[in-house]
Amino acid sequence: MPTTPRKAEPLPPADASVAQWRTRATEMFADTSPFNATHHPSLALPCGTSTPSP
Repeated sequence: MPTTPRKAEPLPPADASVAQWRTRATEMFADTSPFNATHHPSLALPCGTSTPSP
């Protein structure tokens, strides 16, 4: 079962601020934080679909 039912988000541009990079890096924490708190392994995998598929 995928933990994030959405497509992978594009990376911020090379000239993005540190705040933009930090936001992008932490936006999926809600999907894995319960497992991190209980020391269970977890991985958030964006498994959404798009048309046309890559």
